[in-house]
Amino acid sequence: MGRLILAVSGGVDSVVMLDKLVREGAFGGGAGVLVAHFNHGIRGEEADGDERFVRGLAEKYELECVVGRAVLGEGVSEAEAREARWRWLDGLRGEGEVVAVAHHLDDLVGSVVINLLRGTGWRGLAVMNRPGVVRPLLEWTKVEVYEYAMAKGLEWVEDGTNSDLHYLRNRLRGRVEGLPIEVKREILDLRSKQAALARLLRLDVDFAYRHGEVASDSRTAVLRDVFGDRARSHLLDDQVLDELLRAWLEENGIRTTRPTRERLLEAIRTYRSGKRFNLPGGRLVVMERDGFRLD
Repeated sequence: MGRLILAVSGGVDSVVMLDKLVREGAFGGGAGVLVAHFNHGIRGEEADGDERFVRGLAEKYELECVVGRAVLGEGVSEAEAREARWRWLDGLRGEGEVVAVAHHLDDLVGSVVINLLRGTGWRGLAVMNRPGVVRPLLEWTKVEVYEYAMAKGLEWVEDGTNSDLHYLRNRLRGRVEGLPIEVKREILDLRSKQAALARLLRLDVDFAYRHGEVASDSRTAVLRDVFGDRARSHLLDDQVLDELLRAWLEENGIRTTRPTRERLLEAIRTYRSGKRFNLPGGRLVVMERDGFRLD
């Protein structure tokens, strides 16, 4: 196994993760461990102070530290900031290496709630399954994270954007933390089951590529073959067809919600030749006699 890369922001969650792994001896003497901190360039001097804090923390634990920087500027969306951080972390991770992040149970519940509010359907439960990533605190609540930090006398920094109500996650935080622990554990259990379902559904889609009378393994060819004959679209389960559409659209740089894909599926099945379906970003799906194309 390669290095363990610890994503440390300096907040209480990542500080607790780092201390917990050190105390548990998750890595012998720090060999092959890297503390990774990403400065988004959003909060100016406050963010620079977080960077200095994390560098000092790594020095305290006698661990190597690397810092990535971006200049995203104020007003950047939470999604853009998150994607920039993940791109940097993925770039650090070599073959056989793992990134540890400090997501806890309340983070998981918050992600599920946000996804369901956005209409992602059953996939909204299959969250936090990024390959090459581990989450040592995923079964801990936020309260348990704070209790550990206080018991061990840990210090951390507070990110001012965590109180910015412009972000949906922040507006939901208090309600999520107030949910009964039994509800949170049930969501954790459902997440595990839905992650397994997602993997099985992916196998179904792969099977459809290989054995569904498909002439090519390209997604466009698959979709043309499945929908070229309108009757054939009813041979596959709608969830499998949704996976085909989602994968094809993402391959072409288009992110969609499940309701959008449901409407697109209905359009593919029913629209006459020449009619168009509008997608996010001004893209169009144009119906043809034997299928459809993306413009």
